[in-house]
Amino acid sequence: AELRYQGLYQVVDLTKDFFFSYTYDITRSLQENVLAMASQTFPPPPFKSMYCWNHFQTRELEEITGNMTGYHWVLPLIHGAFIQRKLHDYGRSLSLCLLSRRSRHFAGTRYLKRGVSDEGKVANDVEHEQIIHDETSFGAEGTFSSFLQVRGSI
Repeated sequence: AELRYQGLYQVVDLTKDFFFSYTYDITRSLQENVLAMASQTFPPPPFKSMYCWNHFQTRELEEITGNMTGYHWVLPLIHGAFIQRKLHDYGRSLSLCLLSRRSRHFAGTRYLKRGVSDEGKVANDVEHEQIIHDETSFGAEGTFSSFLQVRGSI
């Protein structure tokens, strides 16, 4: 059994494609973050554990510190991709952000992991988000738009 788990551990490359943010909850979509900011709940809503790859390492700390202080100490890591570029279109300044969040449940390479687990988690579940920020419209903050796509290997 130990050799099997060592083999599974070696399949995932832990040296690249992990991201975090001190100020923005990257486990949630732009829409979820905007709604959470509008409701101004304290403490903020917990991270989406589906995309938090260090969930098992931080779970015990969250249980000990509780909801009121746990968010100060826990920083979620996501596995995926992040690309941000500046675009200029007919005098408008746009910022394009592509963000992919890979689920920690039933993960593996595309050719080796397929189907649905016993818990109903699809293999290689990835959430892709495209965020466009139009910096030149509607005041100082500009306009944000987001397109969200979810995919998996069945």
